[in-house]
Amino acid sequence: MFFSIKRKLGGEAAFVLVGNTGGKTFTDDTITQGATGAIYVIQGQHVQVIGSASEQVLVRFGVSGKGLSLEGGESSNMAG
Repeated sequence: MFFSIKRKLGGEAAFVLVGNTGGKTFTDDTITQGATGAIYVIQGQHVQVIGSASEQVLVRFGVSGKGLSLEGGESSNMAG
């Protein structure tokens, strides 16, 4: 089983594949400097079976306050 991670930056019309992982964590090393946020979707695949894409997750960079944790399969809501 592995997961595909797709990302959409502000101004982009479509999601772009940024990587795959077989683990519970993923680091997006392709973010461009100056980006203020990104929207991600995650999709699991096992052999030939491809799962539905996750709900969209908004990640903001450089914003203070409670963030979002996706590590270990659990998540917490973002607070503004």
